[in-house]
Amino acid sequence: EDESANSNEVTVKNCYIAIFDQKSGNLLGSHLYTAPEVTGKDGVYTLEKNIVFKVSGNVVERPDLTIVAVANMNPNDDTYGSQSSIRHGIQNCYTYGNLMGFQLSETPNVLVKVGELHIASSEYDKYMHITPSMFPDQDKIKPINISVKQRAAAIEVNTLAINSSVGKVENCKIETIWLENMVLNTKVGQYLNDEDYITESAVVKPENTASKNLLNYRLYTYGNGNESNKTAVCFTYSYTLDGKSETGSCRFTIKTPETTKGSGYSETVEANHLYKLDVTITNGTATATIKCSVNDWVDNETIEIPVKGTNN
Repeated sequence: EDESANSNEVTVKNCYIAIFDQKSGNLLGSHLYTAPEVTGKDGVYTLEKNIVFKVSGNVVERPDLTIVAVANMNPNDDTYGSQSSIRHGIQNCYTYGNLMGFQLSETPNVLVKVGELHIASSEYDKYMHITPSMFPDQDKIKPINISVKQRAAAIEVNTLAINSSVGKVENCKIETIWLENMVLNTKVGQYLNDEDYITESAVVKPENTASKNLLNYRLYTYGNGNESNKTAVCFTYSYTLDGKSETGSCRFTIKTPETTKGSGYSETVEANHLYKLDVTITNGTATATIKCSVNDWVDNETIEIPVKGTNN
């Protein structure tokens, strides 16, 4: 079973890099990389232009640095500009706190990614080429690698099995799927408040997807830490029982592993997590196992949570 990110989830079309004085939080330098300055594929991208900023000639006075990457925002163009963080001022954040508190203009399915790298003043020579010249020797520039993580979470129904003790079940199919209490907005480094929830996401039908199949179709939401407004995945399904057409519906609240709770989970959604539901419906009773994968969906940290759903 492949828990890895799909091609849309690893895509980076642009990237904003901001360098801050770690102590004061003040911006020292930045650059917005757009095509053709962003090259690469399969989740590994190179930013082709250097950022030049001033540091003290006195080693003792050089600050520790925090480098923030915000990747894969909507472009500031006629098509996407109204929902672009670039258009709405992400480059005008002149402190680290301002950037972390900046509200992204993109919806969850844009798949904005954020990462940080901390560089101590003693590590400058490891990461940077320092020269009195405004035109440094390109051969001496040293690459810096920043790992970014999804600001959204993904939710999908991985398998659907329908069992009956009174007849033969065939042709199981998910007909529609959607999210309740999807979170439409978030900040670069923080969550937003309750008023930013929407009641339901758009209802997706098989004809809306490339595969014409809603199994393994991923729905995206930003993180939801409020257990009073729990995010749930809902779907309708159809099947035949001894040749007769039958239908039903299910609703499952999303759960995240939480070792501090007696249940072992919280009814929350965390950014950069993939929630995969294996659903079994037996004689009208729906149960599911939620597989929760983290770190760009890699399954070596998968945790399984058994849950019961509500169904008709």
